[in-house]
Amino acid sequence: MPVSYVTRPDLGFQFRRYPDGSWDKAPLLPEEEVPLHPGYHPEVQYRAISPGEFSGRPVWLVEGQVAAGITIVYVVDRESKHLLQWSTQASPPGMGVESSITFTVEEFRPGVEAPQDVFAVPDPEAVPDAPDLASHRSSPEAEAKVERAWAAYGEPGSFYVCKQVLTSGPGGDEGAVHIWYQDPFLREEHRWLGRQVHLVIWDLRQGVAWWHTPEEGWWRTPEVAMEDPQARWRFALSRAVGLPPDAAYQEVELTEEPFTQRPAWLIRGRVGLDRLELWLDANTYQVLAYRRERWGWEVAEEPEVEFYRIREFSRPSEIPPEKFSLPQGVADQVPEKLSVSGLALEWTPYSPERLAEAKQQGRPVIIYFTADWCPPCSWLEQHTFRHPEVVAQAQRFLLLKVDLSSPDQQTQAWEEEYGVWVLPTLIFLSAGGEEVTQVAGFQTPEELLALLGEFFPEH
Repeated sequence: MPVSYVTRPDLGFQFRRYPDGSWDKAPLLPEEEVPLHPGYHPEVQYRAISPGEFSGRPVWLVEGQVAAGITIVYVVDRESKHLLQWSTQASPPGMGVESSITFTVEEFRPGVEAPQDVFAVPDPEAVPDAPDLASHRSSPEAEAKVERAWAAYGEPGSFYVCKQVLTSGPGGDEGAVHIWYQDPFLREEHRWLGRQVHLVIWDLRQGVAWWHTPEEGWWRTPEVAMEDPQARWRFALSRAVGLPPDAAYQEVELTEEPFTQRPAWLIRGRVGLDRLELWLDANTYQVLAYRRERWGWEVAEEPEVEFYRIREFSRPSEIPPEKFSLPQGVADQVPEKLSVSGLALEWTPYSPERLAEAKQQGRPVIIYFTADWCPPCSWLEQHTFRHPEVVAQAQRFLLLKVDLSSPDQQTQAWEEEYGVWVLPTLIFLSAGGEEVTQVAGFQTPEELLALLGEFFPEH
């Protein structure tokens, strides 16, 4: 008998039964409490969809990335949309681990009433924890010291933090971050050589953030609205002094803080794939410094390393309201979720007539093959196609779109004409109408700008 899994949201655990009859258990994470379908992973960044065949059946191959070095491929029946198989490959950079696993759905019968005994499990108190949870659990000693750090900052209220930042990795700089909090507002201001390079102002109660850089101007994003003042306080403090609530703190060591050599508790842990180190004052337990290795979404040989030193923490009774004020007109002029310029790429439905007009005008063309059921297409539209520099560069082109959401004979003919097998696909035509290049799958703004610079340099 192979290993069996029983997920019990009512008990808060997933149980595993081994061939020898023994059991272990793992606590359910929030996203596991309501299973959506086998193989579902909430953190997938979908990158491409392409047609294929599986056991003689036409399928969609949906490719995505879970995190750095971890990719997943879903095989979905094109007619029923049922999941037939999924494969995961993991080789996280710097982790020294390479593995792959494939699951195949042998049978799926919706509406069948299962006998209750298939969900029977032993008393959770009598079942040991799964041994592979060690890297995801906090040690009691480390957790206790982190809780003392939270308590060291007192009751919720206004605060100001200044921290020195040394970031290594792509684009790394030295600088300073200034943070002001007065419920429900949080202001985070990044400075380099005395110049403001990045600003964000949150309204934590309403669930909105306003962002600004000198190069890109203002934009806003929806955030989680927090009704609970304690939750708003914890979010603000975690941003300010580096106490992420979702970390697993595992190691404790009495040492010295690296900047001032003050006695400090060094706490090591993880936030997902990221590695985290905290230095807590040995007497007050406030954070003196913290270091985080960020691996992010993209596969990289080295992480982006952030090192912060807390230079000042104070509790002013009141913070000037102008710290949380927006310039006049910004609130009305900057739409939600749009780029800093308030623009996005505007596509015209593809037709041979419009293509001929572009050739007559001597204008290059980008043809975008997409569908409304294509997740990487949505990522492309919500991120890359709203990037200010991409919007600016694309003004030189006629933008034509082929919508394959419900393909008909005509759109399929265009799909075959341009040799499109993956969604999304971008076809680039010269001013004379000749195909210059094409690219498939999700493209970051940087990747798309590099492609435009290579094949369509500005003169």
